[in-house]
Amino acid sequence: EIISGLREAELIYQGMVATTAGQGKRLVIDIGGASTEFIVGKGRKVLFKTSLSMGGVVFNQRFFHTTPFQILDFSQAKDAVKATLLPHMSALTDLGWDTVVGASGVIQSVVSVLQHRQVSEVITLNVLQAFRDEILAQADLALSDIRGLTPEQAPTFASGVAILLALFELLSIKQLHLAGGALREGVLQDLAEAQTQRLNT
Repeated sequence: EIISGLREAELIYQGMVATTAGQGKRLVIDIGGASTEFIVGKGRKVLFKTSLSMGGVVFNQRFFHTTPFQILDFSQAKDAVKATLLPHMSALTDLGWDTVVGASGVIQSVVSVLQHRQVSEVITLNVLQAFRDEILAQADLALSDIRGLTPEQAPTFASGVAILLALFELLSIKQLHLAGGALREGVLQDLAEAQTQRLNT
């Protein structure tokens, strides 16, 4: 089944709820290769959802395809995030949230590097700014001098950090935690509930 971006957002949120402890209103951000989903929900109820055309692979091709990387690359990426997010900014900020949860390969990569370094796995603006400075110091696209980064994670690490930095600044995010699950778990949850309903009818 081919699903829409909005359906993907719903499933990502349900997968997060099923696997991630927490209370109150939560903003879920899932940065993929070509799109990023934003969902605000409380409990199992989705209050806001959107899927926007920006992602790690796309931004890598646009802004981070040649070295040495420059601070201008990050500035241009932020401008692109702002332009894409702008039509939804007021809806997001009017709803507000208590906590922010991230799900995706990009966010998993950042957390994986933090785990390797045996430091706090909570993503903050300071963490992202430090990663940006490390990225700017790299001499090759493989980012081979960033301790804890695997070759599989390297291709979208710079663009992912750039998108996260822009979102932290534009949405005044203080900290972000990695979700226990996302789309895959949401699909499994959906299938399990559908099966239960069939058995009960």
